[in-house]
Parts: sequence; structure tokens; C-alpha cells
Amino acid sequence: MLELDDLDWQILKFLRADGRTPFREIARQVGVTEGTVRNRVNALTDSGSVRIIAVADPISLGVPILATTYARIRPADLEAFCRKMEAAPEVCYLGTGLGQKNVVVESMHPDLPGLFDFTQAHLHQPEVLEYDTVQVLHIRKTVWDWDTVNPAQQRERARRPFPATPLEEP
Repeated sequence: MLELDDLDWQILKFLRADGRTPFREIARQVGVTEGTVRNRVNALTDSGSVRIIAVADPISLGVPILATTYARIRPADLEAFCRKMEAAPEVCYLGTGLGQKNVVVESMHPDLPGLFDFTQAHLHQPEVLEYDTVQVLHIRKTVWDWDTVNPAQQRERARRPFPATPLEEP
């Protein structure tokens, strides 16, 4: 994992707001040279920690069927299942986690029969113990607008004692 310092986090704040912000403008705002910003951004992108991309709302762009599936996969089969899903062209997001379901799949389909065929081919399998699929009708909020948390700042805040507050009288 790449260790980020305060300058990296400041640069990321600008890129999150607008990935097209010129390095010259970011440099001016954070008080370093344009070359420093370019080198930092290159290090972040080369490491794979950051990708500068356009994020689109697939439904507003006309993708007919967007689905989110939560599945419980047999632990011994999890890696093989994930490799299979990574190769599926319909899959646009794949994550593993903890909880009753251990896999999250987001997929795009040309129509409802396409979604049905996808579930039959990929989810009606012995390694899939159960799954729930939700057809997304409206995207209300995306995860791309989150505020980046600088772990160093979080650790510093955690070390500070809570401010003393007087007890209120009943």
C-alpha cells in the first residue's frame, strides 16, 4: 500500500473535485511546483492507488438494465467465482466482503432477458448458496462523491483527548 503524506491528500482533494484541474492550478493552490504535482500524481496513478476517470450515470446514459446482486458464495469457491465474474463483460463492479452475503456484483444488461440469462449462467451454480438481485431504477447517490479520509489525520485526532465539558445540573 502506498503511503500518502499531507501533500498527496491535498492534491487528491483537487482531483476528486475535478480530475481535469490543471497541475499548474493545483500547484498554485497547495504551494508547490507544477513538476511536484505531476510527479505526485504520476506516482499515485502508477501505483494503481488512483485512477483519473469520468464517472457516468449509466441509467441517464440509456443503459436499459442496471442490476446489483448480493450473493453468498461457498468460501472454498470464492476465488474461482470471482475470477469468473471478473471475466464476464456484463460485470462493471465486483467486491467481496463480510456479512450474510460475501460478494457484491453490479452488472449492466441490454434488457430483462439479458439479466435473466446472466443470472442463469453465473448465479444458478453449485458454489452460489443464495443471491438477491435488485434492478436499479434510479441512482440517488454515487460512491464517487465521498470525502477522502486522510488516515494520518484520523490517527492524530484519535490521540487528542476529548475536550472537557462541564457536567450539566439536572
